[in-house]
Amino acid sequence: MIRQTSAPSPAQSREYYVDAAEAARFLSIHPRTLQPVMTEWLTAAEAAAHLKVRPRTLLLWVRQGRVPAHRLSGVRRCVWRFLHSELDAMLTPSSAGAAQEEAW
Repeated sequence: MIRQTSAPSPAQSREYYVDAAEAARFLSIHPRTLQPVMTEWLTAAEAAAHLKVRPRTLLLWVRQGRVPAHRLSGVRRCVWRFLHSELDAMLTPSSAGAAQEEAW
């Protein structure tokens, strides 16, 4: 049960507390409310962590065209976003690349 701690005046903010049993019951009913949301889009720092490289290295690769990236419009600086699926596809070797290596 949520209880108000005191009778506030209209100018004061209201303070509430929740007892532990109520909080546990809420979390058992709504377990997904506190889980982080995974999105398909990654920032440069998140993509660099996914690839296990430094963010500067990742941005260098983007400028060289070695990594698939999507540029967002920025006024003062370039902002990049990366699709998780594109990064994973880049990491997995393609069958065409394996066939070319065997031909040599």
